[in-house]
Amino acid sequence: MKSVDKDKLISEIVKSYLEEKEQKGSPPIRALLEMLLDTLMKAERDVYLKNAESNKANGYYNRSLTTGAFKLDLKVPRDRDGEFRPSILPDRWRRSDSEYQALLISLIANGYSKGEIRRTLRGLGLFYSEGDIEEIRVALEEAVEDFKARELGSDWLAVFIDAYGCNVKESGRVRKAQVYVVVGIDLGGGKELLGFYVRFGQESKSMWLEVLRDLIDRGLKRPLLVVSDDFKGLEDAVLEVFPLSDHQLCYVHLMRNIKRNLGRKDASEFIMGLKRIAMAPDYELGLEEFRELCERYRDRYPRYMEILMRKAGSYLAFLKYPGDIRRFIYTTNLVESFNSLMEVMRYEKRGHFQSVGLLEVNLYLAQRRLGEGRWSKVVGRIRAHSYEIKQIFALRYLKEE
Repeated sequence: MKSVDKDKLISEIVKSYLEEKEQKGSPPIRALLEMLLDTLMKAERDVYLKNAESNKANGYYNRSLTTGAFKLDLKVPRDRDGEFRPSILPDRWRRSDSEYQALLISLIANGYSKGEIRRTLRGLGLFYSEGDIEEIRVALEEAVEDFKARELGSDWLAVFIDAYGCNVKESGRVRKAQVYVVVGIDLGGGKELLGFYVRFGQESKSMWLEVLRDLIDRGLKRPLLVVSDDFKGLEDAVLEVFPLSDHQLCYVHLMRNIKRNLGRKDASEFIMGLKRIAMAPDYELGLEEFRELCERYRDRYPRYMEILMRKAGSYLAFLKYPGDIRRFIYTTNLVESFNSLMEVMRYEKRGHFQSVGLLEVNLYLAQRRLGEGRWSKVVGRIRAHSYEIKQIFALRYLKEE
């Protein structure tokens, strides 16, 4: 499709989609994907027919395409001679174990009923029994349980904890749930999802102790840092089970909170101060500058500044570590990238997950996708400073043994 300006075409389609979104509400992201593919395939046929004067367009045929978490319904353009085929369209599903399992896993993860799955398979020319479907479902559930119970390494540079809020159908009704996602970076810069925990109700120290003790029971013993937002009860729980670990409160979330708690001009100036402090050469100097910054605003925001000064050590724990790695350990953004992937998976589920079990299947598949993709490479900056990190680790933990 060399003669088609794809970038320009995609830009026009997205603009049209956004205009429709403003007028009619929020159509699902699947509609945008279908619109993009349909338009690109038609444009490709137009280019093809320009070089074949005796050939003509001959309408469309319907084709289903399963891609990622989405099942797309496409209108594929035909030509009269039956020779044109859009290059952007992948081959039809063939009856092979790997493709069959990939399709079934996608359907099961999306919470389709057995009847819906069978109809989808028939539409793609695949005929499999209910027993086949159930076999894949059971295998997936077993894989999830094995993942949740697997043994963990004992020593970590940082353990990141964040929450993903979603709606889950439970006991016949849709309820608000929190998924607490725990990701680790090891002493050499490798990334791994350590665990996920679906919970209903409020956060508390006892809930956090339950989460942390599960990680400990599976082998996690000595993290240098625990990085999180300021969740209720977590600070006390971390101190109880990891007394030698630093608890780093997310510095990026601090900046967002400043915007909510201070006036616009004050917030802008305070954030500039926080950015300067993040460049401090060491923890002690950063702590001194942080307290001075809070003192300048204490008269106008006395209660909030008192809270910040009380938590100053936790906001600035990252300054105890080599400068090149600080940006990787002062925020929970690593976990938020996982949460954003979960949000994409939620789009085609009518706004909620059909059960806790299906939510956990999606969590398992999301970590597998990241583990085979973005998380398959170590963090180069951390690996480059692994000697210094191991020295810090030895001074912190090994002298206690």
